[in-house]
Amino acid sequence: NIQVLTARWNQNFKAGALHWDNEVVYQKSSDAGIIPLPDLAVYSNLYLDFKLIKVLHLQLGADVHYFTKYYAPAYTAPTQQFHLQRNTAIGNYPLAGAYLNGKLHQVRFFINFYNVTSSLINGAEHFSLPHYPVSPMVMKFGLSIDFNN
Repeated sequence: NIQVLTARWNQNFKAGALHWDNEVVYQKSSDAGIIPLPDLAVYSNLYLDFKLIKVLHLQLGADVHYFTKYYAPAYTAPTQQFHLQRNTAIGNYPLAGAYLNGKLHQVRFFINFYNVTSSLINGAEHFSLPHYPVSPMVMKFGLSIDFNN
């Protein structure tokens, strides 16, 4: 019989155009050898949400994901299965990004900087799964046009 205790806290703040969305999760497994979980997982998103010249809707912000170190299940690609492991711990690394989203009439666009902390923290072990590193800092951008009237 394995039990998992989870406590979740969500809090969103808003002051005019400034928004700050937060989520904190504490979790504990009665048998971490069978169900490994990070003790603490945090997500925070700080952004400005406003209209410019009454027609251009913009969101400008930054977000961060963080979880404490734990022995995550490893993935074996040939069998497409996850399995328990106790060799490589992952976590204890903030994964932060910065972004700009916009909408002008029927046109949507975005610019996203993913994993900006990789250029700030040297020598950090940042993995999404054991032996699967997180991508280094990359800039993504996109454009979407709605042709329907």
